Amino acid sequence: MINVEFLSAAKKQLAADYACAPEDFSADVNIVTAAVSAEGQRKFTDRPPAFRAATFGKNTLISAVPELLEAVQELSSIGGTKLFDGSGIAAANGILAPYGHVIGMISQYYLPSAEFVPHDFGGYDLRLFGEREILEILYPYYGGYENALMYGSRGDRRDVLAVCAVSGKEILGMAGVSSDSELFWQIGIDILPEHRGKGLAPILVSTLANEVILRGKIPYYGTWSGNIISQRTALGSGFLPAWTEMCSVPIE
Repeated sequence: MINVEFLSAAKKQLAADYACAPEDFSADVNIVTAAVSAEGQRKFTDRPPAFRAATFGKNTLISAVPELLEAVQELSSIGGTKLFDGSGIAAANGILAPYGHVIGMISQYYLPSAEFVPHDFGGYDLRLFGEREILEILYPYYGGYENALMYGSRGDRRDVLAVCAVSGKEILGMAGVSSDSELFWQIGIDILPEHRGKGLAPILVSTLANEVILRGKIPYYGTWSGNIISQRTALGSGFLPAWTEMCSVPIE
């Protein structure tokens, strides 16, 4: 099972993101709220998306900007988590498209299990990079790890830690974590093609997750619904699926 403390904190975090109460994620009906920008939210962009929805597996929380609020009320009648199946997504797109938006990526998020322990290094030489070393060493000299690093700051969201498997000056794989909020730090992973399939990714992810926990933060892992390899990495690293989110993107 998922670490209960982390799961409770995740519901509080998403309550801040969706302008609702944590207990709303356990309601018997879907709930619609108005999108607002506020302190304490995870901020991936300068402003909240026009539409987004989240579920922990029972009901769905829907958040929309004021001009969409009345239109998306119809989606609250799609029971439980059915908004995330094909017909639900089609219904959402039908409502959003006239306003210039469609559903973008559907993301799955994972939290450490109650039994989480970091993996043994497996013979790899691992190195931990702090925020300053990321700026001074990884950014200028090690490009191409875009899943692990943002290569820049997005306001308060920064690359704060990275764990690399190294061989001399070569980086074989890298797990990095971004400060998505004060408490929740998200892990990303990149492995060089020739070193994939050897168990390195779970070593890096679990090692970095442990470093995050030691700093009093909560590590979480995000991927998208079709990325089976990434989902296996999460499971192999001691993480379990916790919630699913979808967000709209502008039609270009």
